Amino acid sequence: MIKLPLIKLTFIYAAGNSINKIIPFLLLPILTHYISPEGYGKISIVQIIISFFTVLISLNFNGAYLRYYYKLACKDKKRLLFNVIFFTVVNFILLAAVSFFMILFGGVFLSDIFSIDSMWLYVAIVISFSNSIMALILVNFQINKSPIKYSLATISYSFVNIFFSLLLIIYLDYGWEGRIFGILISSILLLIIAFLNYKKERGIRIDSYDQNFRKKIYNFGFPLLPHALSGIILVGVDRVFLANMIGLSSTGVYAVAYQFGMIISIISSSINSAWAPFFFKEMENSKSSVFILIKGVGYIAIALFLIVIVLIFLSKLIILNYLNVEYHDSIKYITLIAWGYFFEGLCIMVSNFILFYNKNIYLSYSTITAVFLNIILNIILINSMGVYGAALATFISYVVSFIMIAAYTVFLIKVKGKIRSD
Repeated sequence: MIKLPLIKLTFIYAAGNSINKIIPFLLLPILTHYISPEGYGKISIVQIIISFFTVLISLNFNGAYLRYYYKLACKDKKRLLFNVIFFTVVNFILLAAVSFFMILFGGVFLSDIFSIDSMWLYVAIVISFSNSIMALILVNFQINKSPIKYSLATISYSFVNIFFSLLLIIYLDYGWEGRIFGILISSILLLIIAFLNYKKERGIRIDSYDQNFRKKIYNFGFPLLPHALSGIILVGVDRVFLANMIGLSSTGVYAVAYQFGMIISIISSSINSAWAPFFFKEMENSKSSVFILIKGVGYIAIALFLIVIVLIFLSKLIILNYLNVEYHDSIKYITLIAWGYFFEGLCIMVSNFILFYNKNIYLSYSTITAVFLNIILNIILINSMGVYGAALATFISYVVSFIMIAAYTVFLIKVKGKIRSD
């Protein structure tokens, strides 16, 4: 049975994540007033690149840290944290070097594909590194059951982010670029603060490098890489297609609809922030029943279902009453996007079983399949249905991904039961 403390933690994490994400959401009336749909489309493209790079840098090391933390003694936990941070930095340096040569020899080609100047890749890399460090900070708060610190960290970062964005957009007239520079400035400040805090952390030494930990975190992260990258492509490929097949203005309108639909993803992630530590701890407990945890996932699914219905209704009212008229067409796409994210939320909850059994490759199978399906559907449906076709392609792809992940999970539970992974 789900315990009351878990519900309390969920609400605290949800409050932190929701406030963090709802701030830019509440600023949509301002941003859509000062930024044209074309400019908003460019912001959307840069944010997709940032998400893509974040996956390459983090390699889901924060997930590995959460997965192995409970099996280690206190001293080894500190060493694990050092190795996770160290190899995150290594990944950042490697990606920066690769990107430099890509821009040097193929900058024009990249600009044509993404409809923005290829130099924005450098900005995206720095922001992505910051996002990876932020993910480690937050998972550390999760493990230590510090939801207040978790929420304060996310909210503070968001406020700084928005402050500089509005300063650059409104008062310095930077346009859409001001939004990205605002994110960059807040990212640099985060890295400075994280470095200063790291120096004060006791028990973490520069000689804590451990070959076994390196193998553990990379063996955990690499099988998830196709899954994570496919997930980003699944979210962003439609906007790249729209920018090239219809135009950046349509991409911007579609991105606004996505902003509303992503609220479901925010809520799902918030719930999982509280659920995942509880889940892994209970799965490690030989006395715990896997069927109680399945029941818990069912309750979460019902809650998400009701939230989607409310969100769709409220989103349409907000767009019609508060957003610039240029963005009103986004109403047409919210329903499909919101239900697509409902199934994405179910994927997040169910995939915890796969992560526990360390059969991460199954997640890659499902998302790779969904990505190929999404690309084919985007080409067909955007040509025949326009922007609505992109929303429909996203919905179908998430449904297929959930069906595959659910099937893998049922198979693993039947075969493995409570058998521990290596």
